[in-house]
Amino acid sequence: MFKFIAIVGTNASFSFYRFLVNYMRGRYREQTEIEIQEIKNIPLFNEDMVQLPPQINLPQILNVPRVMADTLPANEFMLGKAKNKLNQNEGLIHEQTIEFLDQCFAIYVNFINNRKLCLKKLMTKEEL
Repeated sequence: MFKFIAIVGTNASFSFYRFLVNYMRGRYREQTEIEIQEIKNIPLFNEDMVQLPPQINLPQILNVPRVMADTLPANEFMLGKAKNKLNQNEGLIHEQTIEFLDQCFAIYVNFINNRKLCLKKLMTKEEL
């Protein structure tokens, strides 16, 4: 089972992104454990970096050597017209959006599996 961290990048009491990540935590609970972190609680973002546009700079920040997060380039899930696609009781209710989310999630899990395999092979080569 994978363990992922989802970063919610707003201090607002209600966030469609936070709502979506909670939905994902339930939907993919058989495959992953998703921990939700508020950006305001992460020291790196608790400084001047909060002023940066997060969707542009977050992948760059997460790829710095001290963080070393696995971010998949060019695979972004954007939820347009969120009010029409989310329901407080059911979560995401728009079928095409659910299918796209499933595709994005599967691509990311595949990316992580491949990265894990590559790292394992590299470690084996270093031991020889």
